[in-house]
Amino acid sequence: MRKSAPPARRMAWVWLLAALLAFGGGYWLGGAGESHKEPAMAGHEHEHAAAANGSGANGSSTGESDVAYWTCSMHPWIRLPEPGLCPICAMDLIPVAKGRQEDAPTSLRAVTLSPAARALAQVALAPVERRTVDVATRLLGRIEVDETSQAYITARVAGRLDRLHVNVTGGMVKAGQVMAEIYSPELVAAQAELLEARKAVARLAADAPALLRDTAARTERAALEKLRLLGFSAAETEAVLKRGAPADRMALSAPAGGVVVRKDVQEGAYVATGTRLYAIADLSRVWAVFEAYEADLPWLRMGAAVRFEATGIPGETFTGAVAFIDPVIDTMTRTFRVRLDVANPGGRLKPGMLVHAVQQTAAGNGNDAADAGQVLTIPASAALVTGARAIVYVADPDTPGSYAGREIVLGPRAGDRYVVRQGLAEGEMVVARGNFLVDSAAQLMAAPSMMLPEGAGVPGALPGVPPPFLRQLPGLDAPAEAVRVAAGGTDLETGRQAFAALGQALAALDASTLVDEPALHWKELAMLLGNDVRLGRDSRSMTELRGHARDLAARMDRLRHTFDYAALASGSGGPGGPGGPGGPGAPAPEAVQQQLGAVLAAYLRLQEALARDDAPAAQAAVQALGDVWRTVKSGAAGFAGFSDEAAAAFAAVQAEMDAGLAVMQDQATLEQVRAGFQPVSNALIQAAQTLGIVSQGELFRLHCPMAFDYQGADWLQPDPDIRNPYFGHLMPGCGDVTGQLPLAK
Repeated sequence: MRKSAPPARRMAWVWLLAALLAFGGGYWLGGAGESHKEPAMAGHEHEHAAAANGSGANGSSTGESDVAYWTCSMHPWIRLPEPGLCPICAMDLIPVAKGRQEDAPTSLRAVTLSPAARALAQVALAPVERRTVDVATRLLGRIEVDETSQAYITARVAGRLDRLHVNVTGGMVKAGQVMAEIYSPELVAAQAELLEARKAVARLAADAPALLRDTAARTERAALEKLRLLGFSAAETEAVLKRGAPADRMALSAPAGGVVVRKDVQEGAYVATGTRLYAIADLSRVWAVFEAYEADLPWLRMGAAVRFEATGIPGETFTGAVAFIDPVIDTMTRTFRVRLDVANPGGRLKPGMLVHAVQQTAAGNGNDAADAGQVLTIPASAALVTGARAIVYVADPDTPGSYAGREIVLGPRAGDRYVVRQGLAEGEMVVARGNFLVDSAAQLMAAPSMMLPEGAGVPGALPGVPPPFLRQLPGLDAPAEAVRVAAGGTDLETGRQAFAALGQALAALDASTLVDEPALHWKELAMLLGNDVRLGRDSRSMTELRGHARDLAARMDRLRHTFDYAALASGSGGPGGPGGPGGPGAPAPEAVQQQLGAVLAAYLRLQEALARDDAPAAQAAVQALGDVWRTVKSGAAGFAGFSDEAAAAFAAVQAEMDAGLAVMQDQATLEQVRAGFQPVSNALIQAAQTLGIVSQGELFRLHCPMAFDYQGADWLQPDPDIRNPYFGHLMPGCGDVTGQLPLAK
């Protein structure tokens, strides 16, 4: 047996491997060709300590003016303007030099790699090309009997098969041909009943009572009907009556002509009622049943002509039309059945014969293969696929090594390429190799990526958004609401039209006044909303449309949260506008404002309880909040003294407040209370901006970007000292002050 290496030698190899990995990480992030390199450090604590002291790895001091922001090496989406501790792991923050920052980013998803990093990732680009893409769909199958042309001969009565006139399978028979003869006591008795009924009718004199004549006639008709149901033809029944004696056997005839494909009985056998004796099939038309892979589904459609060949008839091509596509995928083989109706006048195609087809289909950018022609395509390796959507990284032609992530809508896959339905332009260069590593770099920067679709979270209301742009955004609310209503119905075309109307409203927006961060966020949201519109407009079922409507609702919530245009639409001016500390835009009556002050007081008690993780206090605060809110609704009933704008604003506040309280009052845990706390916070923010709240002191709006899986959430406090109600003691200081709201004194 080979001896293991001594412990000292094994430890030496471990330390050597760790040093190599650390050197490789520094090579990736800093680039091997840079003038100075950071040597690998032995421990994470040493790295943080050096950063906290303001010294780089080379011993030089990093001046405060050279620091762009402070971040955590374990949680790089944390970016703070001053040194301190990470709000997640409580480790020392490290500085990021201004030279490492991008100048004037053009996208929230922008990523820049050094030449060395690009070389390590082996980044390769490919153009977006317009092509005529032909897809070869290979199908294997067999010939089967057309089930609609099959006929069965069954025993209508129990009895003994005295004779089989057709005793082998494969024989040709004609319609009406006698196949077998059966003896049945039941048949003999039924014939005797008919003969006796006929005699009874004949014995009645013409002057017999009408009741007797009618009864005898009904008995005769019942006997005739019984024989008909047992399989006697009119001619056979007439023969029995003419003969005056029952026949001991009945002939069983073929109901249709064709080939006997099955014989299930033997001569002399006793059979029960309903026993199948023969199966006859008309082989002048047959089925060609193929197995197709799941990925071939976009290329097959009903009615399409498919040419195929049979293994047993080499050199000859047959044609059939697609008559059936199996609605269920076989979970074991990941295939589905495709059936062709095929004319077979000479009977050359025989059931069980193997067949194969290669269908050439021109790819399109729509929902099926019928939309043919030249279409935009990208290499399949360029797309990081997430369902019908995908992430691609587009190279900046003016800045080598700079890439912008973009969500696009894919069409079907055609060989080694994807059809692009929306999101790219011909001639753009996309990352076709190394895109997973580029996406990983985006994740480290907390930028939106495949794994983190919203990056570090949705920001609070953006400051500095031009009012002319904000005034356009409410124009999206009505078509978005129409989509929601249509998704709750059953008419697919109505839902498609609602999405199309939203697309027109989106295209009509003028974003030319946006600059800097608002421009980047609008570019991101416009891209996502446009993709929702395209997918919803092309939906093929109500289930699919409802899924896209849910995605759209989430985007619209993000839009309202990011740009906070509701206040401006009601006259309050929006974030940083006239509706800021100057006062509400659609004031409610003073009595309602005072009642809203009581709601705010109960809300602030709930906020403090959640920040302390105090469940009993939180439950008591929820109860108090619900009580005072019911008082407010009672006082505002009928909207007496409200202007039209104030009534509309109160209705919006009430919807959010009721939704949040419904979640919290049905609560059992702090997590459920926190889930309802978010809409309640949004309601009070809107109330302060539009209706007005009478309260003493100050009111600050804060935002936590990490709440609810990085979706972000706002809350209110009477002071700017952050006490996070969404995480409590886990991250009490996580959040930012995004503004101060007006209070009526």
